Amino acid sequence: MDVARGNARRYAYDAFGLELEDLREEALPDLQHYDVAECEVVDAVTPAAISALGLTPSYPTGIPHPPCQAIAEQAYADGERGIAVLSATSTRGEELVIFDREVTALTTKTIREPFGRWFYLKT
Repeated sequence: MDVARGNARRYAYDAFGLELEDLREEALPDLQHYDVAECEVVDAVTPAAISALGLTPSYPTGIPHPPCQAIAEQAYADGERGIAVLSATSTRGEELVIFDREVTALTTKTIREPFGRWFYLKT
């Protein structure tokens, strides 16, 4: 939830140059829950994997987008199903990226929660 909150704030700023509180209610993001089938993905979470990918130990802090995007592009080209990464949001959680060609096969939508029901929940 913390990563979702951080991503929502970043999206509002990147897309509109605004804080979430400045958006109209109908523009606020819902939270969509998914079940994800167990599968192998590229590891960009553990210290050994981060090193093997050529990222510095400070990752994700201080790493520009291009090196990370190149890793994901290579994983995609290699036919990988997705990549587990450390979040660059202020919450420093983990995120799972399922590549577009795999979404239908690996995920099932479950619950959709309106902004007001998920964003302000304490976890």
